[in-house]
Amino acid sequence: LPSPVLVIRDDALEHNIRLMADYCAARDVSIAPHAKTTMAPLIIDRQMEAGAWGMTAATWRQASILRTHGVRRILIANQVLDPRGVEWIADALVADEELDLYVLADSADGVRRMQEGLRAQGATRTLNMLVEVGIAGKRAGTRTDDDAKAVVQEVQNSPQLQLAGVECFEGVLASDDAVDALLERVLGVAQAVEEMGGFQDVSEIVLSAGGSVYFDRVIASFGQASARLSLPVRTVLRSGCYVTHDSGVYD
Repeated sequence: LPSPVLVIRDDALEHNIRLMADYCAARDVSIAPHAKTTMAPLIIDRQMEAGAWGMTAATWRQASILRTHGVRRILIANQVLDPRGVEWIADALVADEELDLYVLADSADGVRRMQEGLRAQGATRTLNMLVEVGIAGKRAGTRTDDDAKAVVQEVQNSPQLQLAGVECFEGVLASDDAVDALLERVLGVAQAVEEMGGFQDVSEIVLSAGGSVYFDRVIASFGQASARLSLPVRTVLRSGCYVTHDSGVYD
């Protein structure tokens, strides 16, 4: 091979995977590592074998690669709007009964487009949706509690969609206080959804966040959820960079 050649030390890779798996297990939280960090099937295999709850994808195309490789629980950490993506989701749900798929919802209009697309494709299984709580001025997510409630109502009106939980991404923030405030908003939205009857058809509520910087803040905040919600709560971290990024930002 011509140089330069990227080399990953096997013992370091194994150490990182095991360390994060043990960290999550000790705190009774789940992890769905973001696959875009490596998009390497052999590394993803190791993460799943170490006990990952599932894998996270940035796009439906990444999700299709994960599914082809055999991953059966996938969280698409964006709202899917393009017709080809909705078509793939519908086809995947019909073709693979073992596929457990989660997609974000951050606008009522986006939810309607998803519903219409699934219905047009003849989808017979419901799709799990997570309400995305956003940050003012950033790229995605509901901006206000009223916006979040509008998304919830739209999902409740759809026979093809099932509200499974609430989600955010805190990694774009720059302080513990800002992160904690966002996570508190997630908990508040989850409480509001439960009061609206949004979780009546699920056995647990999924609360998801966690890049590779503030995952400890996520665990501390979402650890309070069980006292505020009536259903069991599953905290799902989506940290991905831990697997290969050993230095730099962590220093």
